[in-house]
Amino acid sequence: MYLRRWLHETPVFAELSLAAEIPLKAVLRDHGRAVIISMLLTWMLSAAIVVVILMTPTLLQKQFHIAPATVLVANCAATLCLTIGCVLVGAIAGRIGAGKTIFVDGIALAVSYYLMFQQVALDASTLLPWYALAGFFVGVIGAIPFVMVKSFPAAVRFSRASRSRTTSPTRCSAA
Repeated sequence: MYLRRWLHETPVFAELSLAAEIPLKAVLRDHGRAVIISMLLTWMLSAAIVVVILMTPTLLQKQFHIAPATVLVANCAATLCLTIGCVLVGAIAGRIGAGKTIFVDGIALAVSYYLMFQQVALDASTLLPWYALAGFFVGVIGAIPFVMVKSFPAAVRFSRASRSRTTSPTRCSAA
């Protein structure tokens, strides 16, 4: 907060004429489509992480009787590939657009996750590469926050509540 006293707002936010607050009713009325898109993307993000990364290890152990150590190694590989996927998805989304990237990567995630189970049922030794591939496609989550933020205009994103958290106490009292 001490250093924040000497920082200045960006021109976009300095020129915003903000209301005292943006009530939930107004956001839902004026930005319903953005709210729905954000909800759907949040579900996608949660499903990708919870199902593929968090729940799959237990499922693999119970359904296919794969040793816990083997599943843990494969899960670590998937998590590492997830990290790489996030960076690459962000770069691709910047070039071809986030919507296209999320659509294609989401389909690739579903297909690779399905194929992982099909292949592991035939040969458990294929778990590591298939799980790593599915983990890589979980990197789709890297583009989701970008879309959610861009779905709302700056005045909504920069409400009085968020402004009070990012400014110093002297600026808040003047606002």
